[in-house]
Amino acid sequence: EVIKDKCVVRETLEGNRLTPLPAGTKILINGKIGNNYRFDAGNSKTGWINSSDIHFSRINDVNYLANATNPEINKDKEFSFIKIPLSYKVPFIIEQNSKNSLFLTLVRTKSSEANIFQEISSSFLKNIKYSQDNDNLKVEISFKTGQLWGYNYYYSEKDAFVLKLRNPPVINPQTPLSGLLIAIDPGHGGDEKGAVGPTNIPEKDINLAISKFLKQELENFGAKVIMTRTEDVFTDLYERPETAQKNNAVILLSVHNNSLPAGKDPYTEHGTSTYYYHLQSADLAASIKDSLVKDLNLNDLGVFKRSFVLTRPFEQLSVLVEVAFMINPEEYTCLLNPEFQKQSASAIRKGIEEFLLNNSLQQQTTSY
Repeated sequence: EVIKDKCVVRETLEGNRLTPLPAGTKILINGKIGNNYRFDAGNSKTGWINSSDIHFSRINDVNYLANATNPEINKDKEFSFIKIPLSYKVPFIIEQNSKNSLFLTLVRTKSSEANIFQEISSSFLKNIKYSQDNDNLKVEISFKTGQLWGYNYYYSEKDAFVLKLRNPPVINPQTPLSGLLIAIDPGHGGDEKGAVGPTNIPEKDINLAISKFLKQELENFGAKVIMTRTEDVFTDLYERPETAQKNNAVILLSVHNNSLPAGKDPYTEHGTSTYYYHLQSADLAASIKDSLVKDLNLNDLGVFKRSFVLTRPFEQLSVLVEVAFMINPEEYTCLLNPEFQKQSASAIRKGIEEFLLNNSLQQQTTSY
């Protein structure tokens, strides 16, 4: 049984992360290397978990399967909830392989609802398909909007698995940012300087300056903004996304400026780039990057999938922005200029607005 909430599990000992598991999840151990245990992740797949994150209980039947009963679907103003009652808390994997769907695998689970296709009356959700795949229950959730806005999950007290999906924001096309809560994370801070430019100005200072301009820019256009730091102080890396989650932010932006490893040429490799981890954040990352490239006239380095602490959160759309390069003399000179910092903030705001206009639900207006 898992004893740590949102416990880190991996495909291999040092491999990609699987969906973090809640405390109370029961896993079937089938191997060990050092301080790590291998467990059944369904369909001949395995997961790995640290020995400090579990305690043991034995069962006589290694083929023991959980039973799933009729799912329930509910919603409120902000979220839609898919609740699947289970006989015990099983491991699971959540994947988004296409922009229109989310896939849930409940490992070692049987259901009488298998092979059922359920249409949903919702402006966001389209349908849910349940299918049995050997000893796993597969659940495919399809969206009408083509854009997932964040999700979370938990087990209720009665062992029901609950998938919590954020409903798309409903925006006014004239003021798309109005009322939207955005978390801004100025990268580094305190003893963590980040990259250092040719005249010894640290990245942390420029990140904070751009972030303050961005906060003002977003608020001027109606958004609500929280920041992970507002001054030059050390801020724990893992506390930064927690700030966004505790405040229920819809978007999390981490603002940085780039450098290169030793041996790379800053005169040939420089420009703007953005990063995401979950597919739901890819289009937002692209829209922000395109806007920065257009307004700042910098090289387009592209959009990349990376497993960073500030891109891994799935509760909201999470993007890390590298505005420009600290170690390229021309870009560094620009980054020191408050007008360029303001222009960067404006470009990021425009990128968010463009994404909202293309992916949100828009308010319906009636003419009389």
